Amino acid sequence: FLLVDDVSIFSTVEVPNVAATSDNISIYPNPAKEEATLSFNLSDKSDVQVQIIDGLGRVMNMVANEKMDAGAHTFTINTSSLASGVYNVMIHTDGGTSTERLTVIK
Repeated sequence: FLLVDDVSIFSTVEVPNVAATSDNISIYPNPAKEEATLSFNLSDKSDVQVQIIDGLGRVMNMVANEKMDAGAHTFTINTSSLASGVYNVMIHTDGGTSTERLTVIK
């Protein structure tokens, strides 16, 4: 028989650095009726995916899915086909994910 007492197990969990490569995110007008403008800066060249997500986690619109250079980027989001409500604009980059809220009114 083997009896072990006072055993301690340690583990580390790494949390990815969120928004490591995108900053200065703005969406205007917010709330939006027919369209909104999304602008953000990338500190490094990155694969970028911009999605509009509803409250149930469904992708309602893919705004961008491309490799982008460092610098300022601006996109027009067509909100005319979206129902009134609150959506998440998710910006996925190689360095992490940033989320901004977008409210749509009709």
